[in-house]
Amino acid sequence: MATHTFHVRNMHCDDCATLIDDTLRALPGVRDARAVLRTHEIRVELDPRRTSPDAVSATITELGFQTKTPPTSSSVQPAEPVEPQVSDPAWRLVEPLLRDGRPNRTKGARDERQLFEGIAYKHRAAVPWREVPTTFGPWQTLYARSARWRSDGTWTKVAATARRSPFAAELAWIDSVGD
Repeated sequence: MATHTFHVRNMHCDDCATLIDDTLRALPGVRDARAVLRTHEIRVELDPRRTSPDAVSATITELGFQTKTPPTSSSVQPAEPVEPQVSDPAWRLVEPLLRDGRPNRTKGARDERQLFEGIAYKHRAAVPWREVPTTFGPWQTLYARSARWRSDGTWTKVAATARRSPFAAELAWIDSVGD
């Protein structure tokens, strides 16, 4: 059994909490679900072989609530191993373009390479954002960073540099990022 904590942004009354609790307890593999209205959290104890945290989150969303699942000590599970997506030399080529001279401004900010690798995985494997392995971080973070790099012109610079480099074949996926 594993315990996961879900933050529910728009849970505003006891009826909301009861609806979520009752619905989640009916899922296969869910041993217990307890909503705490004051903190907008739901703690769910589940058997990960029968029900995944993503299925719980999807169920909460289907009820009309917005969820955010932060990693907690009891919900962090070993990430599935994933082959590196970008070689070290290719990374050294693109890294300065991604940071644009700015240091990470927030404590605990995601590693730029981890994010880049996750975005590379998404495009090379041609999978939806939600199917990117959690090894790279939350899919929402990957999507947001990719969108920011698209809107600020970073992807255009990276693609142009990659095309002129010896790593053009390895980084060819970058051309599909703008699609």
